[in-house]
Amino acid sequence: MAGSLLLRKEPTLIVFARKPLKGKVKRRLVKVIGCYRAMEVYRTLLMSTLRELQTIRGVRKILMVANPLDIGWFRHQAFCRDWVIRPQTAGNLGRRMQQAFHYELRRSSSVVLVGSDIVAIKAEDITQAFTLLEEGVKTVIGPASDGGYWLLGRSNNDVDIFNGINWGTSLVFSETRKRLDRSGSSYCGIQQRRDMDNSRDLDWSFLNRLQLR
Repeated sequence: MAGSLLLRKEPTLIVFARKPLKGKVKRRLVKVIGCYRAMEVYRTLLMSTLRELQTIRGVRKILMVANPLDIGWFRHQAFCRDWVIRPQTAGNLGRRMQQAFHYELRRSSSVVLVGSDIVAIKAEDITQAFTLLEEGVKTVIGPASDGGYWLLGRSNNDVDIFNGINWGTSLVFSETRKRLDRSGSSYCGIQQRRDMDNSRDLDWSFLNRLQLR
C-alpha cells in the first residue's frame, strides 16, 4: 500500500499570467478605457483569480508567466505566495499550452489550465474539471462567451488540439471540439464563463466597483 501511494501522481492546476503593465495587457481594451484602466482591470482579475483558486486543496498550483524576467516581481506579490512560479515557453498561445501540458502530464495524473482574466471564476469550476478527469474523461473544456475557451483540462495528450487552430478568433472552441469529435476521444464541457478582452466584454458595473469609470 505504501509503495502504491508513493507512485500516485498529484493533479496540477496551471494559471497563465502576465505582469500588469500599462499598454502591455488588455490591449484591445486600451482603445476604449485607456492604458491605466485596462491595466487595473487585468490586475484586479489576476489577484481575484489567484486568491479564489488558492483555496483548492490537493493539487499542485503553478503560475506560468509570459515573460521570464517578471518571475521576481510575481514572487514578491502577496497574492502569489502559494504558487510555484515558472515561465511559459515561447510561441503562440497554442504552442505555449501544448508545452505546458506536455511537461506537466509527465508528472501529474491530470492538468487543468486557465487564464488569469476570467470574470467570476470559481474554485468549484476547477474542482469539477478535476473530478471529471479522475472519472475517466480525457479532456474537459470550458467554453468562453467569445467563442474561445477559458479552461482546458487533460489527462493525456492523445489528440493534437493545439496546432493549426485560429487562436484569438471566435472559432477556437468549435474547431477544438471538431477535432475531439473526429478523434473519438472522450471530452466534456463545463460552465461557460466570460473573459474581458474587448469592448463587447466590458462590464461597466465591474469598472464602477473599481472606481475606474
